[in-house]
Amino acid sequence: MIPFRALSCSTPGGAFLNVETHKLGVGPRIKQPFNIAFADLRMTMLGDSQQIIEKTMMLWMNAVYNFSFDSTNSATFLTNYRSIIASSQITINKYDYDGSIITTYNIMNCVPMVFVAQPLEWENTNSLNKLTASFHYISYSIN
Repeated sequence: MIPFRALSCSTPGGAFLNVETHKLGVGPRIKQPFNIAFADLRMTMLGDSQQIIEKTMMLWMNAVYNFSFDSTNSATFLTNYRSIIASSQITINKYDYDGSIITTYNIMNCVPMVFVAQPLEWENTNSLNKLTASFHYISYSIN
């Protein structure tokens, strides 16, 4: 487990997948839900001096789809999507003004989908490094 504080984070949300149908074959059309699709979770974190978060995200993404290689090892481009190694759990704690946890979101079976490339600009040499990633997940619970 790697605990860290996020600058910003979206909470889980979903939308019903549905079809329009006539319930009894006639009459008004209704929307009938048949599944749910979750919106990707987006998180922005402050980069640390040892690049632990950045390296962890790249290792995690490489566990999902092996794309990295060096002079002694070539990429296999094998997909471990939703394997035990690649899938993980993210816990988001929401705090009140006193610093007490008021809500905990447990996002299960999630994988990183996007790790936004960081711009390297001379004019921003004295600014903080912000890392943004989005995650796809299958389910979540709220405590």
